[in-house]
Amino acid sequence: MSQPNLSNTISLQIAFLIHYSCEYSSIVDIYNFNCDDEKAQKFSEVILGVKKFPAYRLYPIGNKDKKSKSKIVFSKGKKFKEIGREISDIIEDPLTLLTPTNFGFYLQGVVKTRKPHLFLFHNQDDISMSLRILAQLERYKGHINFAHFKNPPEDIKRQFNVDKLPKLAVVFVRDLDRQDITLDDGIQTATYTGRFTYNELRHYLETVSIESSEFAYD
Repeated sequence: MSQPNLSNTISLQIAFLIHYSCEYSSIVDIYNFNCDDEKAQKFSEVILGVKKFPAYRLYPIGNKDKKSKSKIVFSKGKKFKEIGREISDIIEDPLTLLTPTNFGFYLQGVVKTRKPHLFLFHNQDDISMSLRILAQLERYKGHINFAHFKNPPEDIKRQFNVDKLPKLAVVFVRDLDRQDITLDDGIQTATYTGRFTYNELRHYLETVSIESSEFAYD
């Protein structure tokens, strides 16, 4: 992370938010651009599209359509909570939405595809930013299916031993060589008990991936 210009209050606010918050420190990179001369201001206006200051520009994950999806926020007077909301809003949610209707079909996918299926059971409107980011990484695409279920019914909560929300679990096939796998025989569930931070969630996914596929990621 670059050192912010100490005369720019909003830079300090963003830097503090990202550097000292466990939720942001591992998932957001911050770069400070000090527009203190005419050349820098022209670059900001023409290239970055920032026409008044102070401001910050948010870029989502990946390079595809990055410019079209980026967001310029004029930041004078912004509070920590507002900045955090702006960051969260630009992070897409690629998780499959589960309902009582499609839950069984999704669960059967563990047997059909032999890929680990992640289930987030929750009762909130927002999905963990760290989990949304991990679900977008090329490292896990094609290897793990991600889904979430808001306010799951009691029978599904009992099936997954969900005593409180949110709860995260991955269902996977341990022995990929077996041909007679069913949901009742040969399927294992790894329940997550850690914090919803990027590094802890990633360690959990790495462990489950190796256990379920005997494939060690680089």
